[in-house]
Amino acid sequence: MHEKAQIAVASASGATDDGGTWHLTSTAAGHPLPIVATSARTATIGRPGTLLGVLDEVATTTGEADLRPGDVVVLYTDGITDLPPPHGLVTAELVDLVHG
Repeated sequence: MHEKAQIAVASASGATDDGGTWHLTSTAAGHPLPIVATSARTATIGRPGTLLGVLDEVATTTGEADLRPGDVVVLYTDGITDLPPPHGLVTAELVDLVHG
């Protein structure tokens, strides 16, 4: 009997209230990076990490952003970016879409 390989992907995001400003911390291990839209810019935060359970060693980094009223955080599934054209979006196209 053959066992199917289990692949785990995970993201963890949290925000703390610093008295009017929220501080967002996010780590991605196989999921797309969060998009943060502020009045100054729209961009992903952090860097991609390795899939959990695929490699012997896991490498992740933490991205951080300060959020003010009116800022937007977009967390999304890789189903949006994994669809073939013309239906899927690459991350840069999604950032542009969020920026408006």
